[in-house]
Amino acid sequence: MTAVLRFLVLGLLVIQLSACTPRGKLSYAPMIEAASVSTIFIATTRNKGLPSEGYSGRRSPGVQYGRYSVSVPPDHKPGNIEWPNRKVDPSRDFVTVDVTEFSNAAQFRADVNKATASLNNPRHEAVVFVHGYNNNFAEGLYRITQLTHDLNVDAVKILYSWPSAGKAGGYVYDRDSAMFSRDGLQKLLENLAKTNIRKVYLVAHSMGAQLSMETLRQMYIEGSPSIRAKLGGVILMSPDIDLDVFKTQLNRIKPIPKPFVIFSSRRDYALRLSGLLTGDRQRLGNLSNVTELAEFKILVVDISDFQDGQDRLNHSNYATSPTILRLMRSLPELDRRLTPNNLNIPGQIEFDQNAAWVVPDIRTD
Repeated sequence: MTAVLRFLVLGLLVIQLSACTPRGKLSYAPMIEAASVSTIFIATTRNKGLPSEGYSGRRSPGVQYGRYSVSVPPDHKPGNIEWPNRKVDPSRDFVTVDVTEFSNAAQFRADVNKATASLNNPRHEAVVFVHGYNNNFAEGLYRITQLTHDLNVDAVKILYSWPSAGKAGGYVYDRDSAMFSRDGLQKLLENLAKTNIRKVYLVAHSMGAQLSMETLRQMYIEGSPSIRAKLGGVILMSPDIDLDVFKTQLNRIKPIPKPFVIFSSRRDYALRLSGLLTGDRQRLGNLSNVTELAEFKILVVDISDFQDGQDRLNHSNYATSPTILRLMRSLPELDRRLTPNNLNIPGQIEFDQNAAWVVPDIRTD
């Protein structure tokens, strides 16, 4: 199959799958006692949108902050987002039960401090999730809710939502929007450094990984000592980053945060299409080994064999695969267990100089 034909086949597959899947929308309903409610803080460079959107795909010159309470239904299945159909039912669906908008960053920091004080986790940690390409606001919000609920994350949870167009044909617009949003992510991280949070874990998916790496690069070049002290680790899920670009980014991020983890899959068809679009088939998220990254103290987890997710493109299996979720639940102390010097992961482990390659045992319970 020629490169042009592969491009057409993959492109048609993406368009077909996108056309068949209704886009996520915010639904509102009162809280019910049987449901579990998650508090999600948000920072966004999107413009305000309709109530069903929350925020649109248009770019905002400033960062807006808020807090959402999202209800997870009692019969929720790990890996799922139970989107409402015609009638919203909080006993069956993900729904938004409360929204607070902050008029400035000081109000955001004050509320984050309150949430930090109420944690059962004495380490006072926060997780910042940066969504990827072709995501609208509702999809990013409900995804971080689902993922942190399924992993039982006891930390302050924050979504950084950048202005993705939220459509399959918006790849170039999304790449520009990701670069547009670097300063906004930096402002969020700098604000978190001023709170009582002790450790911030940055988790990014797909094109959001490019945004996150560019932001960290510019912060380290500027010297930002506050975030260096509080950055507990970086986790990149299916990162849509050129390998050479990634190496130049890591060369400016010193010392590299620990842990620094990459989830990669050779069966990620969305990244194959991205490689064709960019003219380079190799993306960071579909590595087959760590040879080219051997000089860096990083860990790459190969999830190619995890095929039980709901994403037919295998690009969001980190959140939709019950097997991967079980693996991640078995690793609650990421700062100790996901470092090359102290690996405690079921599966096959190979080292190449400083880097480690892990093929997890897919039978992990």
